[in-house]
Amino acid sequence: TMAELAAREATFVPCVSFCRALDDALGGGAVPRRVLELVGGPGAGKTQLCFQLAVDAAIPAAFHGLGSGCAFVDCDGSFAPGRVARLAGEMVKHVKRLARRKRPREGDGDDANDAAARRAADALTVDGVLENIAVFRALDHGDLFHAVIRAEALVASGACKLLIIDSVAAHLRAADVHVGVRSRLVARLHLELANVAMKYDVAVVVTNQLTTKLDAGENVLAPALGDAWANAAAQKLLLKEPAGDGMPRTATLLE
Repeated sequence: TMAELAAREATFVPCVSFCRALDDALGGGAVPRRVLELVGGPGAGKTQLCFQLAVDAAIPAAFHGLGSGCAFVDCDGSFAPGRVARLAGEMVKHVKRLARRKRPREGDGDDANDAAARRAADALTVDGVLENIAVFRALDHGDLFHAVIRAEALVASGACKLLIIDSVAAHLRAADVHVGVRSRLVARLHLELANVAMKYDVAVVVTNQLTTKLDAGENVLAPALGDAWANAAAQKLLLKEPAGDGMPRTATLLE
């Protein structure tokens, strides 16, 4: 029933980005059972945000995190292990700082939840975080679909609660196939990602490139892959690079 579905959804824990405004806009972060699409041009921060989410998937449940691994499909060769390791180090330090605040003061009893949180923080290590990020390198659109199948197996086993694809357009736009075949491939990927998200209650995050399309006689920027992909994501986040030196990046939730 709708009541059962609503009660189930209320138990879902999003994967946070550590940007409060961004997480608030998304309903807490990357939410299970949804496909989140990050759209933007080069340098907008799409891949960096994916790295942060991949690391944050390991935040223990005692600290309102997923406490899980991540499956990361790298389609354009932009995965940077060193950068991910640095992010993991900062996340681990942050969690351990939070745990220190939960230590009982002299004369106070030790709360069971706080004690469990401290144990979870003590067990959290950078190596452990990195070991739980499974990276698949997709060299063409065939590799992409194969990687999604292998990632689904990890998700089904309970090892991962977050699936990231960076980026969905990298190979599908360049595939040397008839336009009709390309549309079917895009639609197939759309359905497979939605199925993984809904079937296993996991969050799916994909990045997409920008392209130009004709609208009312003018060329406007729009997410790539056309109408076959237009409704694939439950949420679309448009990221823009800084407008000038010292200016911040911006993120806009698209309707």
